[in-house]
Amino acid sequence: MPRSDVIILTDPKSKLSINQGKASILPIEGNYSRGNLMLQRIKSYIAFLELKLEEVDCVNCARHFVFTDSDMAVVEDLGHIFTSYPNWHLALTFRNNKGQPLNSGFIAVRGARDGISK
Repeated sequence: MPRSDVIILTDPKSKLSINQGKASILPIEGNYSRGNLMLQRIKSYIAFLELKLEEVDCVNCARHFVFTDSDMAVVEDLGHIFTSYPNWHLALTFRNNKGQPLNSGFIAVRGARDGISK
């Protein structure tokens, strides 16, 4: 997406050995054990959005957010989902699996105060 920032949310103990390029790293404290990883990922998203909520200073100043798994590649501009479909705050991927009905591999959040606070 044009004019996008790439932010890697990570365990503060992680030592990233890759060239992060234009990405910035934001360490977030939490329980990153294998059995708690999915829950911690969502908690990290919430912690990040709470930080961003403090930065939202006007009603019409929207900065949208897309959370993806590290193994996803975004090959086209996703900005149209925010302009073409204006009446939502949170976009999730549902799957037909009772044990794991939500796929956290792609989550979009409308960047207005209402969207972030939900």
